[in-house]
Amino acid sequence: MVSQYATDVEYATSVDQFPDTDGNSAKWLISINDGTSYKTSEIISIWDPTTNITNFAEVTTNVIGTVPVAMSVNISGDNVRLIANPASGSWTIKSLRFVL
Repeated sequence: MVSQYATDVEYATSVDQFPDTDGNSAKWLISINDGTSYKTSEIISIWDPTTNITNFAEVTTNVIGTVPVAMSVNISGDNVRLIANPASGSWTIKSLRFVL
C-alpha cells in the first residue's frame, strides 16, 4: 500500500505514478477536498504494458458539496499514472494505492 498527497491541484495533474511492470491492476482510495467540498472514490484499473492500453472505472463516489474533479488512468512512458483533472478550483488530493 502506497500513500500519495498532492495540494493546490488546479489543472490536469498526475497525482500518483509507478512503473507499469509493478503489476497489471491497481486500486486507489481517493479523498479530494477544497476545505468546503469533499469527495471520496475508489478507482480500479487494469493495463497492458506491451500495448499501453488501460481501462479504469470509478466504482464508488460519495460527495459533500460540489467537486468538479474528473479522475483517469493512463500509461506515459513506462509509468501508470492516476490523473486528476479539475474543471475549476484548487484541490487537495490524497490517495492509497494497492497494486496486484
